[in-house]
Amino acid sequence: MREAIKIWGKTLGIFKKYPKLFLPFLFVALVDGFFLYLLYLAPQRPVSFVLAPWIRRFFGEKFLHYPYNLYLLPQLYRYSHIFVGATLGILMSAVASFMIKEILENKRPNMLIGSLLSLRRYFSLFGVWVITFSLSFFLLRMVRKIITNHHLLFFLFSLFVVAVVASFFIYAIPAIIIERRGFFSSIGRSISFFKKFILVTLILNLVPSLLYFPVTALKSKVSFLLHFSPPEIIIGVLSLGVVISLIIDIFTTASPVILFLEKGGK
Repeated sequence: MREAIKIWGKTLGIFKKYPKLFLPFLFVALVDGFFLYLLYLAPQRPVSFVLAPWIRRFFGEKFLHYPYNLYLLPQLYRYSHIFVGATLGILMSAVASFMIKEILENKRPNMLIGSLLSLRRYFSLFGVWVITFSLSFFLLRMVRKIITNHHLLFFLFSLFVVAVVASFFIYAIPAIIIERRGFFSSIGRSISFFKKFILVTLILNLVPSLLYFPVTALKSKVSFLLHFSPPEIIIGVLSLGVVISLIIDIFTTASPVILFLEKGGK
């Protein structure tokens, strides 16, 4: 735990000294928020020309009308969030890794160069995302079959499962971008590094993710909240999730990279 606290302190110090490092994470959060806004506007023109036929086909006509469109919003946003994570999210994580490396080498962090390098290595980065997402998805389905009616317990187990899976592959991104390794080599490098720093890596991934608990709790109580609040409360809960995800992404991306560079990165 002491090592994790030390890394978090260095993370905060770096972001305080180099505010430019916030940009990759803010970019992802803004795009996430923009998609949420578009989905909210799905029943309205001109957005409806694109989204309404798909919603009508897969969910039914009623979900294009108030308030049912808001009831569907969390599910649609979950799909868009996955899409953003698989595209822009993984790229910006790589960009942030490159910028942190530049900072620790006492250079000026350059987001443009980091972006160009990350785009060149996108398919390797995407492969890491696919493995992480697929394993997490499969294991969470198993957890869901075991824990059926207890939202809090399911959230805690899910958090642990995702943190463990992510920890195996979290160092593959800096291995690809900083050490210029290939896909399979980066996976091996990440697993090897994780085995040396199991506890601190799990803490770095798990503890910040606990910040999402209020959003999960509110989502599980939406039907109850709707008795006292208008349906627009759903937009508020999802918007809060975007902000908290931004904070979580900063720590779960930057802190492992700092550990990687200090303990074995090149």
